[in-house]
Amino acid sequence: MEIASISNLAWILIGVLAFIGVMVVVRVKARDKVIGFKRNTVVGVFLILAVALFLIQSGTFVGMGLNAFALGGTTVVVGEGTQTNLGADVLGCDLGTKTTLTLSAVNKYTTVATGGNHRYRVNGNPALTVSDAGTLTVSPGDKIAILWGNETGTYYGKTDNFVVPCTGAKTYSASLVANGTLTIDAFNSNDVLIDGNENNETIGADATTNIRIRLKGPSKAGFPYGGVLSLEFNSSDFDEQNIELTSNDISLVSGVATPSTHTVTSTINKVLNWDIGAIEGTGEINLNLYLDSDGTNNPGTILDPVLTFRPKDLFINEDNGGAYEGPAVTDEDDTATMQYTSAVTIHLT
Repeated sequence: MEIASISNLAWILIGVLAFIGVMVVVRVKARDKVIGFKRNTVVGVFLILAVALFLIQSGTFVGMGLNAFALGGTTVVVGEGTQTNLGADVLGCDLGTKTTLTLSAVNKYTTVATGGNHRYRVNGNPALTVSDAGTLTVSPGDKIAILWGNETGTYYGKTDNFVVPCTGAKTYSASLVANGTLTIDAFNSNDVLIDGNENNETIGADATTNIRIRLKGPSKAGFPYGGVLSLEFNSSDFDEQNIELTSNDISLVSGVATPSTHTVTSTINKVLNWDIGAIEGTGEINLNLYLDSDGTNNPGTILDPVLTFRPKDLFINEDNGGAYEGPAVTDEDDTATMQYTSAVTIHLT
C-alpha cells in the first residue's frame, strides 16, 4: 500500500474512533452498559485512542522529542556534522518502499553547481560516492550521513545527517565555499609596506615594535573554518614570552600546537601559533604583531620572522572507520587537509 494511503486510513480511523465515542455518549444512558462495560469506560477508551492516534499522526510527539512510536525516530548519528531531520516521523511508512535521493551542491557565492562527487554512508555502512546532482536509492527511516564535496580540494567540505522521510523522492542540497588565495602583507612601524628592499622594519636590541599585518581574502571564495597562523622567529633575537598577535577584526586564539606540516627552517628558531577564525570575501582584516627584541642581541637580517597561514578543513579519518572529522589543519596521517599555504616575511634592518 502507498504511504499516502496509509496516512489517509490513519486519519479515517481517528474520525471513526471519535465518532463512536460521541455516539455512545449521545445514545447510551450513563447507568447502562456497553458490551459489558460501563458507558463512561467505553467512551473514555475510544476517545483516548483517538487522541493518542491524532497526536502521533500529526507529529506532535516529534516536535516534543518524544516520538517513541515512530520508526526511524531515534537520534543515532553516523559521522559528524549538522544534525538535520534526525527525528523524522516515518510512522505508517511502508519500509519496503524505496526513496530516490538527489544530492546537489552549489557554490555559496555564485550558486553554480559544484560538480564533482559527494560521499555518503547509509545506516553506518561503508561509504559510497555519488556525482553531484546524482541519485541514490534508500528506504524511509534510513539514516544518511553526507560529506559534501568528498574532500577533493576544490571546495571546503560540509557535513549533514538526515533520516530519510516518507516520500518517493527527496533532494538534499548544500552551499559550499570554494578554496581561494589569501594575501598577507606586513607594514612597518611607519605603516609602510615592507618590501624586502628599502622599506623594512628597523629594530635594535632591547626594543619593541608593532607590525601591522593585513589579510585580504579571495573573491567569491574563502576559508570557512579559518586556520592556523604560525610565526617562526629567531629565538636568540626575540623574547618569546612577550610576542603578541592581536586583532579587533577577527577571532584569534593563542597557544595552539604547531601544525605537523610546518618544518622549522633553523634549529635556533621557534614557532608560535594562533587559531584564526573564518575568512571569506575580499574585505581587509587587520592584525597587530608586537615584537620584543632580546636585551643584548641585535636582531639580524638572515633569519627574519615569517608568518604563515594554513587553512582548516574536514577530513575522512580512515583510522576511525572512515568517520567525517575536523575541521583541522592536518588529518590522522599528518597530511594537510587543504593543500594551501600563504606567508609573509617580516624583513628587518
